[in-house]
Amino acid sequence: MITLGSAGEGTTPTLIKTWDDFAAAERARTTLVVALSGTNLPVPTAGAGPQTYEFSGIYDGQVRTVLRLPQPRDASTPIAPDAGPCKGESAATQADTMVSFYCAPLLVNATASPKLP
Repeated sequence: MITLGSAGEGTTPTLIKTWDDFAAAERARTTLVVALSGTNLPVPTAGAGPQTYEFSGIYDGQVRTVLRLPQPRDASTPIAPDAGPCKGESAATQADTMVSFYCAPLLVNATASPKLP
């Protein structure tokens, strides 16, 4: 899964540069992502912060259900409604956490590599 940025309806996409940006985009349901399926895809370095990747793949109509960043049920910031899981899949919930899912496009035969600054 690669997070491309954030964009609300009718807005220009923006980069997500921090964890707080990511959490805010998840709460607002504006995260732009693409799922990748391929051999030898890189694993991001834990704790390294945002990283830039060059990637490619083929979109053949497949999708994947993605779990959003879980939010406490008592979150002080309102959480926007979500589209839910991909057709034919169901969402699981937990009593103390607001668990939410959405459907992302899947690129098959994907390749990805970290882009050097």
